[in-house]
Amino acid sequence: MSRILTIAALVLATACGARTQSPARGPNNVVTQDEIATVPADNAYDAIEHLRPQFLRPHVTGSRRPAYAVVFIDGVRRGGPEILRSIAAKTVAQVRYLTSADATTRYGLDIEGGVIEVTLGLR
Repeated sequence: MSRILTIAALVLATACGARTQSPARGPNNVVTQDEIATVPADNAYDAIEHLRPQFLRPHVTGSRRPAYAVVFIDGVRRGGPEILRSIAAKTVAQVRYLTSADATTRYGLDIEGGVIEVTLGLR
């Protein structure tokens, strides 16, 4: 019986510890301004690299070749992920990743690696 109680206590402690150590996190495809404020990043690229590095990685397309996401800043197409290095992290209100399927519906057929949508808004 004491072994069961010990295991239960360990499971409970692990679960509680995990909850208190990580910042509040939204959906996997969204990075919020509050999350960005928790990481040591000067620019949007570094913040995303800390919080959702999968946004920056190439994605395999239907033709089996890797493609990087296209970055849109406040609705305007700006280029590849490297453009995020030119955006101060403190000016970002939200970053949202759209899969290639969602991106082509919204932005057109030439989006193979998905889209990183950046919404700016000063604190």
